[in-house]
Amino acid sequence: MIIAKLIGTAWMVLAFWFCIILLIRGVNADKFDVFTGVLSLFTFWLLIGFAPVAVAKFAWRFIG
Repeated sequence: MIIAKLIGTAWMVLAFWFCIILLIRGVNADKFDVFTGVLSLFTFWLLIGFAPVAVAKFAWRFIG
């Protein structure tokens, strides 16, 4: 169980850092302003970083 928690935490942190890198590159390239970038970053992290871990956690509790 500890391994699953470590993998889930690592997934969320790596997805968050990936989002930050995309935000910095997008703002530096003038593709969007900071507000649009932060909103996009939050949505992307919620869908890619947080949702899979949350679904797995709820499924694990439902099965167990």
